[in-house]
Amino acid sequence: MRSVLVALAALCIVAPLQAATAQDAYPRRAIKLIVPFAAGGNTDVVGRLIASYMQKALNVNVVVENRAGAGGINGTDAVAKAAPDGYTLCVCGIGPITVSPATEKLPYDPLKDLAPISLINTNPLVSWSIRRSRRTPPASSPRSARVCPTASAMGRSAPAA
Repeated sequence: MRSVLVALAALCIVAPLQAATAQDAYPRRAIKLIVPFAAGGNTDVVGRLIASYMQKALNVNVVVENRAGAGGINGTDAVAKAAPDGYTLCVCGIGPITVSPATEKLPYDPLKDLAPISLINTNPLVSWSIRRSRRTPPASSPRSARVCPTASAMGRSAPAA
């Protein structure tokens, strides 16, 4: 009986070590970093900077692939449908993972099909005005734009409705 207990104890100690040594080191091959927006935009620039740092830190190629369309949904869907092996990552914007699920039917479920890794940047929103402008603070900007539409310009980033 004692020899059986010793054998079981040895098995409990050795088995986890065998399982741990059976796993390969990550990463063994190139990583695909999908940017679900067009090349040259803010998310693309962030993705390329992150890819550069990842290549240095992991000593492996990180390929940036732009998959624009549908406000980021196309690229995010490609990541959601990729093999869950850690070799296809996404630089997801807020639209395809938080806004779009509330406003439209998606081909993926962000809570079930994607796993967050890290926050890589934030984008502050700023309202600017020329110092000598007659305009008042931003609250009145839409009113000013209606009064004189040719003198106003405004931009926003959002999925197409």
